[in-house]
Amino acid sequence: MAYNSVQSSNHSTQIDSQRQISEIKEELAALQNELIEIEESIYSSMDELEVSIHSLKQIKTNPKTISKPKVIPHEAELRNWRYLGLSQTRGSHQAFFHNGKASVMVEKGALVLGDWVLNHFSKESVTLTHPQGKSLILRPSKSE
Repeated sequence: MAYNSVQSSNHSTQIDSQRQISEIKEELAALQNELIEIEESIYSSMDELEVSIHSLKQIKTNPKTISKPKVIPHEAELRNWRYLGLSQTRGSHQAFFHNGKASVMVEKGALVLGDWVLNHFSKESVTLTHPQGKSLILRPSKSE
């Protein structure tokens, strides 16, 4: 009888141990799955960081867009004017232009249009200057 009691106790302990081993195996499998998920999440985050770093490098290496120079009022309109010639009489110097509508006469040093000043002229060209430092040279159009 005592032998059966010991054998029954050993069998019970063995079943208990197998149950604990099964629980530990299940817990280990769950932990392995969790570890795989964490690893995948880490790799995904690393990929996102790598893409972000490459994007930042591209932004830094792209040349900055060069802003166009400021358009000075009336500059485009003056570029369409035609220089017709000059006149010098009794110390007075005038240049003649055609602005697309009519002929215009301007004295040397006078305002032409807006803040543009007739600064210099000769038979070959006329120079208009703006207080912002820009100069515009007009030449007579070739007659055909």
